[in-house]
Amino acid sequence: MASAAGEPPLYRKFLQGGLAAMAGASASHPLDLIKVRLQIQGEAGSAANRLGPWAMARSIVASDGVPGLFSGLTASMLRQAVYSSVRFGVYDVAKERLGRNQPAGTDLPLLEKVVAGLGAGAVGAAVANPCDVIMVRMQADGKLPPELRRNYRNVFHGLGSITREEGVGA
Repeated sequence: MASAAGEPPLYRKFLQGGLAAMAGASASHPLDLIKVRLQIQGEAGSAANRLGPWAMARSIVASDGVPGLFSGLTASMLRQAVYSSVRFGVYDVAKERLGRNQPAGTDLPLLEKVVAGLGAGAVGAAVANPCDVIMVRMQADGKLPPELRRNYRNVFHGLGSITREEGVGA
């Protein structure tokens, strides 16, 4: 079932968008982890022991090994799978709906593409937000004192823990 002549079916667009985003997230995740740790370090207040990005990466590897650079990766992957799949899929559906009254063979006006993109991004962000929360918490755990750590094993453990301990609205 193709959307238009020569175009892949909608489910393939969802799948392709999600898989491409997951590949990108897995490659860039260590940088995101370092960024979060640098941000948390800034909240501590003391400028005396602040690390730069390279020193932070070395610190993470020294304390947790190379796998420590991938702390929170399961949440990042699920977030990308959900966010990007929804965003690409909703964008295609919105463009199709907005273009129903367009003459055949003409392109959708830029303003309508922008509206479709904004709507798709908003829906994707709203749906993927729980994964973002868990990802940041998993990334931040390593900088917290042991008694304050959440110790989520993976994204699903995090989702379950938040639902049990804080409720669905958290």
